[in-house]
Amino acid sequence: MVKALKILLTEDNTADAYLIIDYLKECKNISIDHETTLKSTIEKLYQKEYDILLLDLSLPESQGKETYEIIKKHHPEQAIIIITGYPQDILNSYTEDKPSILNKNELTQGQLKETIKKLVTMY
Repeated sequence: MVKALKILLTEDNTADAYLIIDYLKECKNISIDHETTLKSTIEKLYQKEYDILLLDLSLPESQGKETYEIIKKHHPEQAIIIITGYPQDILNSYTEDKPSILNKNELTQGQLKETIKKLVTMY
């Protein structure tokens, strides 16, 4: 039996969250939990181990690179895929520990699946 891939999605925009969940629901052996705030995400990561965190950087209590840095401070080993509307600006601001970054305005199901697949093989 193949172990299910555990994904935590942090996205406060309901429409974007539904789209991402819809993209992944037809994948076999994936379980997805959804949080809408940075605080609830940090708490969830302490409660349960996830293979991948899909992270929107624009959350009610945190914006931009700070969101990523706070997660990494609490959970330095967590594999993260950033899903944002501003990928080029964000990409340019990372010098070390560059995460996978997807533009949610251009996101396709295939792109999301391929990025997850690459990240899983890296860890």
